[in-house]
Amino acid sequence: MRIAGRFYDPEAGRITIDGVDIRDIPLAELRKLFSIMFQFPAHYQDTVANNIALGALAANPERSQIEAVAKITGADIAIQQLPRGYDSLLGKQFGGAELSGGQWQRLALATSSTSKKTTDFTKPSLCQPKNQTRLMSSQEKR
Repeated sequence: MRIAGRFYDPEAGRITIDGVDIRDIPLAELRKLFSIMFQFPAHYQDTVANNIALGALAANPERSQIEAVAKITGADIAIQQLPRGYDSLLGKQFGGAELSGGQWQRLALATSSTSKKTTDFTKPSLCQPKNQTRLMSSQEKR
């Protein structure tokens, strides 16, 4: 991740994203393409919708966008089981519902997906882990 995020440049070869050398992408734009998810994401004691919207506070995503990204990332499956759906309070601290570890991870994936500048909430390929762009060095391509 350090090289892909250009905290360091490769000493040999090159890394491309869809055929474009990462050194040709402005640094700020390149870093907007990545999200880092931890195995144990933070549990925000707020509604499901607000948890997802945290990923794009400046953009103030609409409810339809929040629901679309939840569906694309698979978080909607657990959300549909909650008593108030997207308006359900999460976390036991304030009497809310508790999610399993995997459900919190899906919610974190949805949250990180709302922050992508280029996110088109109707295109699953932009948010699904199985369709993420693979980074390859020129050495690997040989």
